[in-house]
Amino acid sequence: MKSSVMSHVNDEIRQNSAVMQQAAKCFNFIAQALEAETLRGATATRIVGAAKTLVQTAGLDANQLLANMSPETQQIVRAFFG
Repeated sequence: MKSSVMSHVNDEIRQNSAVMQQAAKCFNFIAQALEAETLRGATATRIVGAAKTLVQTAGLDANQLLANMSPETQQIVRAFFG
């Protein structure tokens, strides 16, 4: 079931041009939520999985996006993104 949900989310990301156009902003919001610990556990894992797909599909460089964030935020986000 989880993989079918992720598959659906990934399909939605690819098909939604508004999300693709704002991919960097979406990544930043997810990073802020991870730092604030409003995303945790299985939910954080699912959202991070979708964010990885979003970043790849949009052709963004996650390291470049992280460069604008504090070192603490970078460390937290990298721990989730692996």
